[in-house]
Amino acid sequence: MTFRGPRLRDVLKASGAAGRRVTFQGLDGYESRFDVADLPGDQTILALEVDGKPLSIGGRGPLWLVFPAGTVAHQDPASDAGLAWAVFHIKVE
Repeated sequence: MTFRGPRLRDVLKASGAAGRRVTFQGLDGYESRFDVADLPGDQTILALEVDGKPLSIGGRGPLWLVFPAGTVAHQDPASDAGLAWAVFHIKVE
């Protein structure tokens, strides 16, 4: 799959968000939490498109948190745990 969207670090910077922890909440209530320092800055994106097609609500949209497997501490590289989809709310503390 090819993902397109802004880098998380650029979104946080543009919004003026500052903090050590970030929580992503999906439309279904699922939450994933990370220390900002643990997320690979150049490789963590908020995908808006997959394979050239916009993410839809009811699918994986409006946003899908994506980073390469195994790049975040304590994440099983064989798992997609933490790759929150249907993200509509981001909280930085």
